[in-house]
Amino acid sequence: MLQVQQFRNIDSDKRPQVVSVEFSRVLQADDTTGHPEEQDAGFWPSQDPDAAGYVEPENFESEMRKAKARMRAFNHGNWYYCGVVCRATVHVPIGGNSFTVYTIDSAGLWGIESDAGDYLDEVYREEESNLRSQLRDMGAAFLALPEKP
Repeated sequence: MLQVQQFRNIDSDKRPQVVSVEFSRVLQADDTTGHPEEQDAGFWPSQDPDAAGYVEPENFESEMRKAKARMRAFNHGNWYYCGVVCRATVHVPIGGNSFTVYTIDSAGLWGIESDAGDYLDEVYREEESNLRSQLRDMGAAFLALPEKP
């Protein structure tokens, strides 16, 4: 679901009087994912071959130490679950040096570990591609609007 906000911005002569779009990455804390201990998706190593966190018996102790260290890092605030969102900021001139500024956010991908490195960039690129496509579709729909009588 796209989220759209609008506000007016009085600008100086610094910005050309044309419609412009700027994209940026927004990383937001995900308060819906919960604590890792509440997850049953393989965070903790398991010796059950049918479990998501299954590890070979010879690696179990090592993997359990890593998981405990990871949990300590979470509890100390070194990482958190987040969402990656692409934000489009659209400046529409309305005369003089005034613009209506719209911010449009992609739906985002949530439940990602904040220290996921390059994966965060990969998700952002996908979110930006999706948002660009949706904006193009919206533009075509706006062009098809009949004139008001």
